Amino acid sequence: MSKLGQLASRVTNWGAAVGGIVGLVAVFFPEVRQWMVAHGLLGWIVATAAIILLPVISSIETHVRVRAKSDAKDHGLVKDRLAEWSVDSEFFTYLVEHADHNHFSAAAAHQIEDRVRAWSLDQRSISYRKLRSSWNDVDSAAQAYSGAILENMWTWDTGPRTKPDPEFLRVPVEWQSADLRRYDAAHKLLSERRSAFVTALRDLFKVLHDVAPL
Repeated sequence: MSKLGQLASRVTNWGAAVGGIVGLVAVFFPEVRQWMVAHGLLGWIVATAAIILLPVISSIETHVRVRAKSDAKDHGLVKDRLAEWSVDSEFFTYLVEHADHNHFSAAAAHQIEDRVRAWSLDQRSISYRKLRSSWNDVDSAAQAYSGAILENMWTWDTGPRTKPDPEFLRVPVEWQSADLRRYDAAHKLLSERRSAFVTALRDLFKVLHDVAPL
């Protein structure tokens, strides 16, 4: 049998199967039969379409339910990794409005460093592509900013023989007089890394809001 003949045979068999199902529905559900008879050809067409589409609708509903469950799981995972970091958190407000690389909170620096270390040990995966991409951007930006802080900032003081303050960090004041190019380069790098980190977090907070479970 040719391919065209096989196709015709399949269509015929499929049509017969659908017709048989419509017939059975009409036999066992009098109300449906009465509605089909009352509406003539349109009734038969609607009933046939409903039977054809029912498995499709059921499949879509199952997919949506599974996807919603997966999105909720991903959302919870990212929220767990961020801990108390949020768009309204004290940390994020400090990072956006008060960060000063000549007087930077050591506690904030430690938070970033600790998060980066914890994330590197977490092997759980994120299924939702957009959320995974946004999370990866935050992870990379946090690593870059933490690395720049570790390389370019020391315990705060105002120069040789002055008392240090362990609660704050700064670009070493000595660089300003001994190596101004290094001092300026450090500030430029830290500013760029902070901006990239803030942007990545903002984007992630938006995606989290978009996929938040209902």
